[in-house]
Amino acid sequence: MKSIKDIGTALRQARKKNGMSIDDVHKKTHIHPDAIKALEEGNIAHFSSTRYAKGFLKQYLNVLGLDEEAILSDFKKYVPETDKQKLYLDSELETEIEYGLYVKIVVAVIAVTLIIFSVVFVFSKISTGIRSVRARSEAIRSEKAANDKKADLSVVKTASKISLRLNAKDKVWLSVKKDDRTVFEGMLKKGDVEQWDNGKSYDLRAGKLEALNFTINDKPMGKIGKGVKDVQLYIDKNLVKMKIE
Repeated sequence: MKSIKDIGTALRQARKKNGMSIDDVHKKTHIHPDAIKALEEGNIAHFSSTRYAKGFLKQYLNVLGLDEEAILSDFKKYVPETDKQKLYLDSELETEIEYGLYVKIVVAVIAVTLIIFSVVFVFSKISTGIRSVRARSEAIRSEKAANDKKADLSVVKTASKISLRLNAKDKVWLSVKKDDRTVFEGMLKKGDVEQWDNGKSYDLRAGKLEALNFTINDKPMGKIGKGVKDVQLYIDKNLVKMKIE
């Protein structure tokens, strides 16, 4: 054979003589149809490695029953060796690879989604925990503040009478009994001040206790609690005491 084109022509003629289509050769050899056509056209430039072209040619010759030794010898004369490589896969293998890649992508997306969900879930739990701790701390501080107010009463000078002054920091409903007799019942506006002197006991009910600042026997007590509360002031062993419910 005088050229690589002659080798391609011989392949094509032998294939047709054997009654085979390119697809038939593909099924028998798993050589990509484009590579088969390139061999028959003598288009070696289609291959990026002459070693692969030579390997495919050898498989093709076996299927066609041609003189492998003679044709491969001619092939070597006309085609120089190259080092570049290119892989030709049959369509079924390409589909399998594409499917495998698709599965990996899906698995990766699911994994990332689960990681994000886990991070959000953990962050939510942490945030809830922090809010709970803050709420508990605030409750403890409020309780301690209330207890501190009660404790402050112990340093009020010994007295046989109680003087009570209330300063409204906000609008609040209030009922006051002095020595079991109602002395006030109604609304206090922000800024209102009420005072009662020389009482042995006081029973108060406030609709919003945090709206009131207390002064007892001229000692400023500030706010003593919050919410709807009953407050009792009384003398015990010459000390002013307080009870909040």
